[in-house]
Amino acid sequence: MCWQEPPSWFGSNAPLWEISAIVHDVGGSVWEMLVHTGAGYRVYYVRDGSTVYLLLAGGSKQGQISDIARAKAMWQRIRQERK
Repeated sequence: MCWQEPPSWFGSNAPLWEISAIVHDVGGSVWEMLVHTGAGYRVYYVRDGSTVYLLLAGGSKQGQISDIARAKAMWQRIRQERK
C-alpha cells in the first residue's frame, strides 16, 4: 500500500518514510507493525509470497489481544476462501 499522505491517525504531518515502526511476529503468519506515534497504533498484516494482506484489524495497546485474535481469524478466512 502506498499513501500520498500519511493517514491522520499517524499524528504529525511527517512524511510516511519518517514514521518509525517496529514489527513483531504475533503467530499464525500474522505480523504486527507498531507505529511510534500518538497512542502507539498497531496494524496487522500477512505476507504470502509476494502478496501482502493488510488485515483490517488494528488499534492501540488497549485492544491488542482482541485485535490480534481478529486479525488471525481474518487470515484463516482468507486462506479458506482461496482453496
